[in-house]
Amino acid sequence: MGTFCRISIIIFFFLYVIDIHAIENKISTATEYFPQPYDILLYDADIKFSDLESVEITAVNHIHLTWTENPRNKAVFIHLRDLTIDSVKYNDEGSVYFVNGRPEDDDFFYYVQAPYEAKTGDTAILSVYYHGKMTDEADFHWGGVRYQEGILYALGVGFSNGYVSTTRHWLPCYDVPSDKARFHAKFNVPVGNKVASNGVVNVINFDNGTDTYEWTHDYPTATYLLTFAAGPYALIEDDYNGLPIELYSLPDDTTASKFVYSHVKDMAAAYEERFGPYPFEKIGYCNTARGAMEHQTMISFSSNYLRYLYSSNDDMNMTVAHELSHQWFGDMVSPYDFRDTWLNEGFAVFSEAIWAEAQWGYTGYLNYVEKTMNEYLYTNAVDEHVFPLYDFPREEPSSNYPYTIYHKGASVLAMLRYELGDSLFFGAVRKYLNDFAYGNVTTKGLQTTMENFSGKDLSTFFDQWVYGRGWPVLTFELIKESESKVRIKAKQVQPKSYGAYLGIPLEFGFKNNMGRTEYRIVRMNEVQQEFTFDSLAKFINVTINQGPTLRTLMKTESISGIQDLKKNNIFLYPNPAADVINIGGENLSGARLTIFDIQGYMLMETIMENSRLDVSGLSPGLYNIVIDNYKCARRMPLVIIR
Repeated sequence: MGTFCRISIIIFFFLYVIDIHAIENKISTATEYFPQPYDILLYDADIKFSDLESVEITAVNHIHLTWTENPRNKAVFIHLRDLTIDSVKYNDEGSVYFVNGRPEDDDFFYYVQAPYEAKTGDTAILSVYYHGKMTDEADFHWGGVRYQEGILYALGVGFSNGYVSTTRHWLPCYDVPSDKARFHAKFNVPVGNKVASNGVVNVINFDNGTDTYEWTHDYPTATYLLTFAAGPYALIEDDYNGLPIELYSLPDDTTASKFVYSHVKDMAAAYEERFGPYPFEKIGYCNTARGAMEHQTMISFSSNYLRYLYSSNDDMNMTVAHELSHQWFGDMVSPYDFRDTWLNEGFAVFSEAIWAEAQWGYTGYLNYVEKTMNEYLYTNAVDEHVFPLYDFPREEPSSNYPYTIYHKGASVLAMLRYELGDSLFFGAVRKYLNDFAYGNVTTKGLQTTMENFSGKDLSTFFDQWVYGRGWPVLTFELIKESESKVRIKAKQVQPKSYGAYLGIPLEFGFKNNMGRTEYRIVRMNEVQQEFTFDSLAKFINVTINQGPTLRTLMKTESISGIQDLKKNNIFLYPNPAADVINIGGENLSGARLTIFDIQGYMLMETIMENSRLDVSGLSPGLYNIVIDNYKCARRMPLVIIR
């Protein structure tokens, strides 16, 4: 068959359907997954930036795919935003027709119908030639592409848009997390610039005033985890047990970068011990004006925040740890769609607590969990309102990435750790990562893996804490029957919309006049329940949810009897803090405030006269604050960063 005839047939079969309603396969959205009749195998792009400041791109992306089902009346969907498609070729056999599928919608896309002769099992290359000025998401101006501080860079998700994944601002792709593909790209840039991206790099130098950085990443990657950052970077190289570590820093920030990333090896070791081997071929960070964002093997990290951490002498680096943990949670194992984003962010904040545990032991872990719970209960739930972790609302005051999914998500995972115990919990987490490695998962997948591995029914736990909204609110009445016996009446008084909670673990502490505390753990399985504790040493005080074993996501409405200080009505802000903290709550006037370091050494003691406390004399780190009104004591974690 002649070339002209073959091209004409191809054009005909792409033109004969121009109505999206005639296409049988449905496109996935940010919050709704639909399987496709094709599997995208590779994005292979050739990109040219004649200069960086103009934010202009001229490129082609060769989309390699295989038809896994009958392609008849099916289409390949392509997202591309604010850029012009010059032409599309199918197997390089001439231009084919492409259609804007939903031009009036914020989540618009293009589609190309399969040729008539295509069949199941065929592989094909869809080449998209395009150009234009790259943009970022409107309003919030976070996700997408921008030029700042001499760096042209892309961030893979947006906070306020309706489509979440923003790789479509620079690369034509099926821009949803469910179809992961390998990545290869050549970035041609003016001499004097380096390009950071996913995978491993090969540098090609030319004599024409340009260089090409060829990046190859042979691991399946969700499109929102693809990135590039181009500019006059200094490259800092290291390795972790033979694994390359690459840090792309602005030349003036190299000292700060070496300091801020100095614990990356220790973080990786802590995570490998808990979660299994690091899943990719390198660890990478690039400093960009905005961040942080967990792009696969090349994490974008805010240059301003990097400088702040350095000037504050903060070597805790919780954000560095957070983003590194995403290489396991979110990158190696990704959600099918963004209804399950809490799996990414909840595990990442939980991993911050694991990093705290690696530095300061289990007490440091519990302190960090308690801080996280308090941030959710007293800040996030107030600012964003109350909603479930799964399929959360995105309208203001929420967003695509509300703090709730971070802090409540981590709190729930910490409770699940207690529920199963360390051996079962971390074994199940590793099983979860292995079973879904380099693929996609849902919340149901996590629950099923946890149940199968542990042999426990976790339906009530997930219904209450993941799919449900809110938390238990409890009142306690303490009746001291003797020097060694007490009855405690507990009652759930949370709003009816939160539902009743079952199996609430409560850790009570009974403190004697020698300063020693005996702890007992019980389960609350009813709306109202009474607990009796006897054979206790002579005690003078009772604490709730302050023990050495666990923290429960809950609020205490009131305590009557032995204690009259409303425990959970005391809060610190900001936390983390720099130089000054504010203390809010009731019954605080005249209370004694003491600050201890993580080893338990007293550093400061004062009688409270106002709600502000100068902590500028404390070094960055994790501390405990104890507030005692001589009837009961309340201990809270405090993080200092500068």
